[in-house]
Amino acid sequence: MENRRLIIKNVGPISSIEIELNKVNVFIGEQGSGKSTIAKLISYCTWVEKKIALDYGTEYFETENTFIDSLTTFHKLDGYFNENSFFRFESEILEFEYYHNIGKPEIKIKDLNLYKRKKISYIPSERNIVASIPNWFEVKLPDNNIRSFMSDWENARKTHTKENPLEVLNFGFNYHYDESIKGDIITYNNGEQFALTNVASGFQAIVPLLVVVEYVTKWIYRNEENDSVVNLSKHKKISSKVVSKDLEMKNILEEMRLVSLPKDESRAKEMVSFITNRLDELDNFVTANFIKTNSTHLIIEEPEQNLFPQTQRDLLYSLIGNVVNNEKDICLTLTTHSPYILYAINNCLMGGLVKDIVNEKDKEIASSNSWIDTKLVSIWQITKENTIISLKNERDTLGKHFFNDVLNDVMDEYYILIKYLNKVSYAKRD
Repeated sequence: MENRRLIIKNVGPISSIEIELNKVNVFIGEQGSGKSTIAKLISYCTWVEKKIALDYGTEYFETENTFIDSLTTFHKLDGYFNENSFFRFESEILEFEYYHNIGKPEIKIKDLNLYKRKKISYIPSERNIVASIPNWFEVKLPDNNIRSFMSDWENARKTHTKENPLEVLNFGFNYHYDESIKGDIITYNNGEQFALTNVASGFQAIVPLLVVVEYVTKWIYRNEENDSVVNLSKHKKISSKVVSKDLEMKNILEEMRLVSLPKDESRAKEMVSFITNRLDELDNFVTANFIKTNSTHLIIEEPEQNLFPQTQRDLLYSLIGNVVNNEKDICLTLTTHSPYILYAINNCLMGGLVKDIVNEKDKEIASSNSWIDTKLVSIWQITKENTIISLKNERDTLGKHFFNDVLNDVMDEYYILIKYLNKVSYAKRD
């Protein structure tokens, strides 16, 4: 697991946070507390790293305001920055920091050759727009995270034909895309069919989410694209930049200049063989690390949206199970204000701690496929002071959190009111 650190100060509602990013990152907090702000900056910083690595340089961000304009437009963060705003990102690939009063990032490249291409998929809370609007693809939208999600959805939906439908959790129905009518179809186990636009809002929220998750964590790896013209163009561009910045290749090119003189034929053949092998290695390196996708980072806003508590639990188990059981490297960032999501995550953590001693019968419980190493999960709560605290306790499971306080407040009110309700009941009996 690569080390990645993020610091944010005075951005939107966030006053000051500093976190180490993990394989699974969960952020809870009240509405407007800054959960999505953090998730959006995680997404953006991961994209900046990808952009610099695939461009093999920082030229794109050297134009004034390009860096901040890309962020505020794509993630709809206009007005979130002031003269005191600052954020910093660091990984083994590079580090950069942005002071809003300066207007341009300071970027330090460490080692771009360590980069392995990521698929970054930001799934916004507005995701059910694709199900609620039949002709959504005709709607003109700015180039933001909703448009990006729509693009992933457009590609993902077409992978599920009538012959290859997607089973949707335990709902008793599956989903497929009907090319002939350009429509999304829900088919129940009894054979009844409905357009996705005509089913319950919870289904409209969860189907696009699961279809895109399936696509970016599994389908793209099982169906690797052949070398298209676009990919070959990218390959050539990246290769040329790697060669120009590779000291060893400079030495090789110098050797080529020397051996071009036919003074020593055996030496010339030896060098030509060496250079050919080295270029083959470079070609394989560029393809494996920069052209082919190696991992996926999912960032999901409020997965619980419009869902019944049991469905929230099952969805969470499905997402964590994808991280645990996928042969590819899948990172997951969630924002939530659902206690059911939080309690389900805790079951995954507890299962990870006790899985070696659980008897066979209890291994059949709902969370068993999602038991995860607790060290791979971070759970953060945004405080009333707009900073952040870890919610994990000394056992590395879920500790005290603000849902406890909310429940206690509700129950305190209940005990006050039940006394009066009992008096009313007794008075009616008399």
